[in-house]
Amino acid sequence: MGKSKANDEKVKQFRWSKPMECVLLEILADEANKGNKPSSTFKLSSIAQVVNTINERFGVCCEPDHVENHLKTKHLEDNSNSIARVDSIGMTS
Repeated sequence: MGKSKANDEKVKQFRWSKPMECVLLEILADEANKGNKPSSTFKLSSIAQVVNTINERFGVCCEPDHVENHLKTKHLEDNSNSIARVDSIGMTS
Protein backbone atom coordinates (compact mmCIF):
# COMPACT_ATOMS: atom_id res chain seq x y z
CA MET A 1 0.00 0.00 0.00
CA GLY A 2 1.35 3.47 -0.89
CA LYS A 3 1.88 6.13 1.69
CA SER A 4 0.37 9.54 1.27
CA LYS A 5 2.51 12.64 1.07
CA ALA A 6 1.17 13.77 4.45
CA ASN A 7 2.57 10.62 6.07
CA ASP A 8 6.01 10.98 4.46
CA GLU A 9 6.41 14.66 5.20
CA LYS A 10 4.82 16.77 7.86
CA VAL A 11 2.85 18.97 5.47
CA LYS A 12 1.12 21.89 7.13
CA GLN A 13 -1.78 23.73 5.63
CA PHE A 14 -1.19 27.35 4.81
CA ARG A 15 -3.73 29.57 6.55
CA TRP A 16 -4.70 32.89 4.99
CA SER A 17 -5.47 35.70 7.42
CA LYS A 18 -7.66 38.60 6.34
CA PRO A 19 -4.66 41.00 6.17
CA MET A 20 -2.78 38.50 3.96
CA GLU A 21 -5.79 38.16 1.71
CA CYS A 22 -6.03 41.97 1.41
CA VAL A 23 -2.37 42.15 0.34
CA LEU A 24 -2.95 39.35 -2.16
CA LEU A 25 -5.93 41.15 -3.70
CA GLU A 26 -4.17 44.55 -3.77
CA ILE A 27 -1.13 43.14 -5.58
CA LEU A 28 -3.17 41.13 -8.07
CA ALA A 29 -5.44 44.09 -8.82
CA ASP A 30 -2.35 46.20 -9.51
CA GLU A 31 -0.86 43.44 -11.68
CA ALA A 32 -4.11 43.15 -13.66
CA ASN A 33 -4.09 46.91 -14.24
CA LYS A 34 -0.53 46.60 -15.55
CA GLY A 35 -1.70 43.96 -18.04
CA ASN A 36 -0.10 40.99 -16.29
CA LYS A 37 -3.27 38.92 -16.50
CA PRO A 38 -3.51 38.07 -20.19
CA SER A 39 -6.11 35.33 -19.71
CA SER A 40 -7.97 33.74 -16.82
CA THR A 41 -4.71 33.29 -14.89
CA PHE A 42 -1.97 35.60 -13.70
CA LYS A 43 1.59 35.53 -14.98
CA LEU A 44 4.12 33.66 -12.84
CA SER A 45 5.88 36.96 -12.09
CA SER A 46 2.67 38.28 -10.50
CA ILE A 47 2.30 35.16 -8.34
CA ALA A 48 5.98 35.45 -7.33
CA GLN A 49 5.45 39.07 -6.29
CA VAL A 50 2.55 38.04 -4.05
CA VAL A 51 4.64 35.24 -2.50
CA ASN A 52 7.59 37.53 -1.80
CA THR A 53 5.44 40.29 -0.30
CA ILE A 54 3.43 37.91 1.91
CA ASN A 55 6.62 36.26 3.18
CA GLU A 56 8.32 39.60 3.92
CA ARG A 57 5.36 41.32 5.57
CA PHE A 58 4.01 38.42 7.59
CA GLY A 59 7.09 36.24 8.21
CA VAL A 60 5.44 33.10 6.86
CA CYS A 61 6.45 30.48 4.30
CA CYS A 62 4.05 31.16 1.46
CA GLU A 63 4.67 29.33 -1.84
CA PRO A 64 3.25 29.84 -5.35
CA ASP A 65 0.98 26.80 -4.91
CA HIS A 66 -0.57 28.44 -1.86
CA VAL A 67 -1.48 31.54 -3.87
CA GLU A 68 -2.87 29.55 -6.81
CA ASN A 69 -4.89 27.26 -4.54
CA HIS A 70 -6.30 30.21 -2.62
CA LEU A 71 -7.39 31.88 -5.85
CA LYS A 72 -9.16 28.68 -6.92
CA THR A 73 -10.82 28.37 -3.51
CA LYS A 74 -12.01 31.97 -3.52
CA HIS A 75 -13.33 31.58 -7.07
CA LEU A 76 -15.34 28.50 -6.10
CA GLU A 77 -16.67 30.23 -2.97
CA ASP A 78 -17.71 33.29 -4.99
CA ASN A 79 -19.51 31.12 -7.54
CA SER A 80 -21.37 29.08 -4.92
CA ASN A 81 -22.34 32.26 -3.03
CA SER A 82 -23.71 33.75 -6.26
CA ILE A 83 -25.72 30.61 -6.94
CA ALA A 84 -27.04 30.61 -3.37
CA ARG A 85 -28.12 34.26 -3.71
CA VAL A 86 -29.90 33.55 -7.00
CA ASP A 87 -31.59 30.47 -5.50
CA SER A 88 -32.76 32.45 -2.47
CA ILE A 89 -34.57 35.02 -4.59
CA GLY A 90 -36.06 32.37 -6.89
CA MET A 91 -34.28 33.28 -10.12
CA THR A 92 -33.19 29.77 -11.15
CA SER A 93 -35.09 27.64 -13.59
